[in-house]
Amino acid sequence: MAIHLSGSNFVRAPSTSVASGATAFTTAMWVNFRTIDSTDDGIMLLGADDSGSRQIMLWRDAVGQFDSTPHCLSALVGRGGTQAYSVLSGSANTLAPARAEQWIHIACTWQANFGFRLFIDGVPDAKQGVYSTQSSYIPTGSVPYELGFSGATREPDLWMAEHALWPNTVLSDSEIGGLAHGISPLALINRVANLAAYQDLIAGPNRPGIGPAFAEVGSPAKAAHPRLLSPAGACSPRPAAAALFLKLASAQQAAAGAAAAGAFTAGAQAGLSFPTAEANP
Repeated sequence: MAIHLSGSNFVRAPSTSVASGATAFTTAMWVNFRTIDSTDDGIMLLGADDSGSRQIMLWRDAVGQFDSTPHCLSALVGRGGTQAYSVLSGSANTLAPARAEQWIHIACTWQANFGFRLFIDGVPDAKQGVYSTQSSYIPTGSVPYELGFSGATREPDLWMAEHALWPNTVLSDSEIGGLAHGISPLALINRVANLAAYQDLIAGPNRPGIGPAFAEVGSPAKAAHPRLLSPAGACSPRPAAAALFLKLASAQQAAAGAAAAGAFTAGAQAGLSFPTAEANP
């Protein structure tokens, strides 16, 4: 099962500093927008949806707030005001209404000396960098961490699964391609030590999860979970072909560039209702 985040029904860790002061990060997750219309969908937020305590924000931008590209993915780091901030909107119609009710893999990387890269179904968006003044770090402090945040008219209507955050880590294109092809974040064996937050959201939060403890706010409903390859274990007890899984993960880590891209074809799952891989119970 996945989780249906809608309106005031979402999941939240009340206070965490997992990204405080970081100079880079990667986040990734599967989302299934139930509607794609003129209303934004809040996907992920560390801090508050204002300039007071915002650290990271990721949302489906219905109108293209920063560069007038509708139905795109937008990301922001920093508070605004006296704190410089970074923001980038993806290409027009990347998340067009035709993509409603489909599982879509979303990933975002950010580096203080470069800016953002946004990925849809493992494919990097043509836009990269920042729209505004570059922030040199994620603001410090302990802040709420919300999935499916509902502030500032960004009430979500989406299913979510397999959310992960790696602070001070930039995953490679081939690693992100692997995630989009149905590989669990737990399978990136060389990145597990950097994984500061992980929620598969199969049966609600903390199953048991990695990093801060999340709790349901309101009454998020359950939804069908995408099918993934993942290692058997406490965090992910789905039946998985562990030997094959580790073989694929090891090949991805060991073979940079073309070999890894050949193992996990970026964007291969675009438009499918479910990624093709090991079934969940």
